[in-house]
Amino acid sequence: MDDKTVLIIEQRDDIRKEIESILKKKKEYKVYTEASAKNVLNKYADLVKNTDKIVLITGMLIDTIIDGEMAGINLIGKFKALNANLKGIVISHFEATKQFDTEMITLVTENIRRGAFDYILFPFDKTEFTKRIEFAFNVEQEAVYSYLQEREIVDSALKQIMAILEKERKLKEKAKVELKPDVLLKTIQEKGPYILFTAKELLEILGKEANYTLPEMPKSKILAVDDELRVRNLVKTFLDYKYNVILAEDAAKSLEQLENHPDIDIIILDIMLPDITGVDLIPKIQKINTTANIIMLTAYKDRELAIKSVRSGAINFLNKPFYKDSLVASVQQVEELRYYKKLLPELVYALGKKKLSPKNRFELLEKYLTEAKSSLISLNEIFIFIPEAKNFDHIDNIYIRPKEILRFGTDKFIQSLIQRQVKLLQAYDPKKENLEIKENYHTFINGLR
Repeated sequence: MDDKTVLIIEQRDDIRKEIESILKKKKEYKVYTEASAKNVLNKYADLVKNTDKIVLITGMLIDTIIDGEMAGINLIGKFKALNANLKGIVISHFEATKQFDTEMITLVTENIRRGAFDYILFPFDKTEFTKRIEFAFNVEQEAVYSYLQEREIVDSALKQIMAILEKERKLKEKAKVELKPDVLLKTIQEKGPYILFTAKELLEILGKEANYTLPEMPKSKILAVDDELRVRNLVKTFLDYKYNVILAEDAAKSLEQLENHPDIDIIILDIMLPDITGVDLIPKIQKINTTANIIMLTAYKDRELAIKSVRSGAINFLNKPFYKDSLVASVQQVEELRYYKKLLPELVYALGKKKLSPKNRFELLEKYLTEAKSSLISLNEIFIFIPEAKNFDHIDNIYIRPKEILRFGTDKFIQSLIQRQVKLLQAYDPKKENLEIKENYHTFINGLR
């Protein structure tokens, strides 16, 4: 069947009816709706199996148990087992809080990781919702996996960013510092309900926030593995203009090349080799090179095997015969994902160093001590601002007068706590000291200067 089919399974009448009303205005869609997930697997099994273009929209929670959970993502998994081309979209509703935070991002990331194509919050903008459905139908299957990889990278970075901003906000509130609008937080929250940041957008935003000059994307080294000389030569001809391309005609030669060239970044691997399938070769490749990304070359008849290869560790697949543009585009997609995966954590770390620098936290601690109304505070209150000073010998239940800390000198007091921990570490295990913790302590002390 060539029709674009949408199956809606949602308990809430208001959500189900709104989705249905939006989609029925699009005459190219065939829309089916169910208020309950009970028996839908049996009812729609044939439809799902025999429909080339199908999107399943389901609530995050459903009214029946599938694989031990009342989770919409499990229903998506069951239907995807019948048709790998099905794209599942999870609908959730946060209208009670309308809060874009780490909890929301965790839900998104978890659903994407478990096989959802997209995750949309209700209430939603109708135009935006329509665009998301159109994208689900129009994106090529080969591009889906790169899209999901990028979503996972972006969502993971967003979760860490929100944790940093939330930590900064709590420290400022505790120190009774006036909370000024945070430009970065506002930028994220404006897109929050749809989480439509591309990795490139997030890189640019973070680079600007952290005063970080983005490096150029490095040139990749590529291994092409195919038993056909014509295909190997074609790959080399198409990619040689920009990349260092190494060739191998079978599994044994490919493993030899990997041993000889440990800096290989991308592997273009034929799904059917004379001595082994590409799927079975993936674990052997990963034992030698754990960081290289694999693009699987496949004929249309091997699509199920190609999808299995993605589950086994390949990042994407490309159908044969292929044109230069499609091969170059696939390689560039993988190159960009590698770049984002390496650079985004670095930028998030730089943001954390800026927002939660030792100097900033120390200044907030001093303000907290100055403004403290209680005559005694627990050391635990200090550790909220300076976790590096956290004690290992359970003295955190000791109470101390804020005025005495200020009189002694807050910087001297913190340094005395930190130096005490270094001595404790040395006494605890003098032959095998925890160098990482010591490094953190010294970094903090240096950061106060």
